[in-house]
Amino acid sequence: ALLDTLGKQYDHIIIDMTPVLGIADATRWSPLADVILYALEANRTWVYHAIGAIRRLGSGINIIPVVTKIPIAQFGYTYGYGYSYAYEPQDGDEHS
Repeated sequence: ALLDTLGKQYDHIIIDMTPVLGIADATRWSPLADVILYALEANRTWVYHAIGAIRRLGSGINIIPVVTKIPIAQFGYTYGYGYSYAYEPQDGDEHS
């Protein structure tokens, strides 16, 4: 009932759930979703855990995998930025 009411007021409703393998809340809510964004942590999520979790969500559900924490440096391209400052003596300043 709550989702029906909110659906009349909003175009998109986002519900952040607990991990699928931990508590069964996600499996109860998944049939009500139009789309599920399934977060996978790069170099940490085991493939067979992800497959099992997706199966638990149910068939016929639109699932979009989203990979997080990708170690970009291993691909040879990085972009960094920083902020710093330094004192540069001017002519006539005394140095110790």
